[in-house]
Amino acid sequence: MRRIFAAFSTGSITKKLIDLLKQRIDDEPFLRLIRKWLKAGILETDGRVIHPQTGSPQGGIVSPMLANIYLHDALDVWFEETVKVSCKGKAYLCLKRRGHGRRGAEVGAT
Repeated sequence: MRRIFAAFSTGSITKKLIDLLKQRIDDEPFLRLIRKWLKAGILETDGRVIHPQTGSPQGGIVSPMLANIYLHDALDVWFEETVKVSCKGKAYLCLKRRGHGRRGAEVGAT
């Protein structure tokens, strides 16, 4: 997960993430707010603000949501390009809830 948060501020991943959001969100002020969150600094306990060169601030309010959006797309692409092409017949990806709210993925073919 740390790599995902660190990767968000790199140009290509930030652009891909914003492009993913634009597919479903037609609200430029909201997208601008997301871009600002990605560039936000980290407030230290002594009052200093640190602006990391890379990444979305871990613990930031938007970081888990953005990670889920990005990973959901990555999972879909992996399934379509890697799994599905090697299956015979129909293939599906099913996300299931497990104990304590955890989710797992299951791949099946018919």
